This record gives sequence, C-alpha cells and structure tokens, in this order.
Amino acid sequence: MSYRPRSRRHLLRRDAALHESQGWEVKYVRNFTDIDDKIINRANRRKSPLRNWRNVILVNIKQTWPRWGVRDATIEPKATEYMPEIILWYQLSQKGAGL
Repeated sequence: MSYRPRSRRHLLRRDAALHESQGWEVKYVRNFTDIDDKIINRANRRKSPLRNWRNVILVNIKQTWPRWGVRDATIEPKATEYMPEIILWYQLSQKGAGL
C-alpha cells in the first residue's frame, strides 16, 4: 500500500481545515472502495461473508488514520452504496455513451 496518495489527500484535508478555521464551509469527501478483487479474494480465502470482511477493513482504516494524524472526511461514501449507478455507468460506457 502506497502512502504517497494518502499523504497528498491528507495535506489537502489540512488545507481545508485551515479554511474551515477562517469561517469557510468545506466538505471533504473521501470514497471508500469497499469492494474489489482483493477484498473478494480475501473473503473467499477466509471463508468469511464479504460484508464482514469489508467491515473489518473499514474499522481498521478508521482506527489507523487518526494515529497518522489523518482527519475524518465530512462525507465517506462506500462504493457498495452506489452499485446500481456504477453498473449503469459501465453499461452506458460499453455502448459508447459519453459521460
């Protein structure tokens, strides 16, 4: 796992916090990709339901980031919350629709 992209986002979040302290309303959105091939494979290897494994990963992330000084996002959507939209986007992109 590369730390570089996380540190960049962390710096952006710190900058947003500075603006918040000056009275700006800042919304910081951090997406959780809570389903991908690696997560599915881990759940299968451990014979654990996918939902349980996703929750373990998210809890670990949420516990680790504060130790690194990473602040919470305002909104943290998960990919699994938008599966119908993701599937529709994929289907349209396969038909050549520009999004």
